[in-house]
Amino acid sequence: MRGLFCFLVLMSASAAAAEPVIPQVIRVAADAPETSRFAATELQRVLKRATGAEYRITHEAVDAPAIRIESDNSLPHDGFVIRAESRDIVITGNDAVSSMRNSRGSL
Repeated sequence: MRGLFCFLVLMSASAAAAEPVIPQVIRVAADAPETSRFAATELQRVLKRATGAEYRITHEAVDAPAIRIESDNSLPHDGFVIRAESRDIVITGNDAVSSMRNSRGSL
């Protein structure tokens, strides 16, 4: 089940593209709290286990599609959104803790 969900999330970012593009980069801000950096590492581990693919974690902007972990205080506490934005998949949580829980629990 975890692998199926992971596949569906990754494919949602490329649904509008002519050819599917699966991001293999996880981007988290350089000044992100420790919990967000942990979320990126945990997401990397889960994706490796679910897909076998190596996902590189970066703090830099990249030209390739990426999975981004972000924070948005306008969301309810422990609320989160997974959305496609351009070629990226964005996991946004109310705070770094909710981003961490959702990168871990959803996949």
